[in-house]
Amino acid sequence: MIETEAKILGIDRKVVEAALLGLGARKTFDGEMDARLFDRPDRSIWSSGRLLRLRKRGDRAELTFKKMLGKRGVKRAVEIETAVSDFGRTRKILLALGFVEAGRRRKLRTSYRLGGAEFEIDVLPGIPPYLEIEARDEREIRRLAGLLGFRPGDLKPWSMRDVIRHYRKR
Repeated sequence: MIETEAKILGIDRKVVEAALLGLGARKTFDGEMDARLFDRPDRSIWSSGRLLRLRKRGDRAELTFKKMLGKRGVKRAVEIETAVSDFGRTRKILLALGFVEAGRRRKLRTSYRLGGAEFEIDVLPGIPPYLEIEARDEREIRRLAGLLGFRPGDLKPWSMRDVIRHYRKR
C-alpha cells in the first residue's frame, strides 16, 4: 500500500477536534502509543530510507515496514503493516534475529476517521500538538486541510523525526 500523508504543526487541538466532529468524523483511538524502531547493527535499514517499526497502540500491536518514496508536497511511502498478537514476544523475536532497537518514541495520539481519510493528533513532550492527515493523494489531503481551515502552505511532508528536529532547533 502507498501511504500518503502530511503534517500541520502547532494546532489548537480543541478547534481541530471540533471541526473534525462537525464534518462527521468519528474518533477511533485516544491513548498512548509506544513505538520501537529496529535496524541492523550497521544501520543499513534506516540509511537506505526504510523503517522497521513495532508499535503498541492501546491494546493492539502492529509490525510495520516502510520505504520512503518522496517528500514533495506530501510524504509518500510504501507501507506494509500487520497486526501482531504479542508486542513483547514480537520484540524478542526481532532482537533474537539480530536486529537492534535503534529508537523508541512514545506519544499521546487521538485518531479520527472520515471516509477513507485518517486524522491523527499527536502530542509529544515539549512539542506543540500537530495534526497528520493521511488520504489517497495530495489533492485530497489539501482539500481536507482546507475544510479544517488550513492553507496548503501549512502542510509539511515530514516524518515525526523531522518534527522533533524542527522543534529542537528552536
